[in-house]
Amino acid sequence: MAREVFRLFGETVVPRLSDLETQVIHGDFSPYNVVVDPGSEEHFVTGVIDFGDTVRSPVIFDPAVPMANLLGRTPEQPWRDACAFVSGYQRKRPIRALEIPLLPVAALARLTLRALITNWRAERTPERREYLLDHAKDDWINVEHSLAVSLDDVVAHLREAGHGHF
Repeated sequence: MAREVFRLFGETVVPRLSDLETQVIHGDFSPYNVVVDPGSEEHFVTGVIDFGDTVRSPVIFDPAVPMANLLGRTPEQPWRDACAFVSGYQRKRPIRALEIPLLPVAALARLTLRALITNWRAERTPERREYLLDHAKDDWINVEHSLAVSLDDVVAHLREAGHGHF
């Protein structure tokens, strides 16, 4: 699966890297790094923490991280939550048309990297093995379920979401 994801990344994303807008990005938006106030409807997100992955990079990689974290949460529709996130994201920061086809591949690559790195770290730090593997226990299953969906269909859905038809 990793080979397939990285083949897709090499064919889809890498050739377009020079066309992408860059800026300093957080690089690790996840449920663990966003501070929320569940009692507030107006300012639900109140902060962001953990700037250890902050880097100058293509902007498209910032929404790819939370998408990766949302892939597979609903196994029968593995892209549902990730696409819903993009719909909300685009209300604040529209994603350029040329970037839309790159986004699902970048999300899959991020999820695959996390699975690979987690397993690598678990081998090298046996005392943290259980914690590490538990934290990413569904990553490979989520990659598999996500790859089973046509990326053309995901891209079409993302394009619709960007025009308010989600």
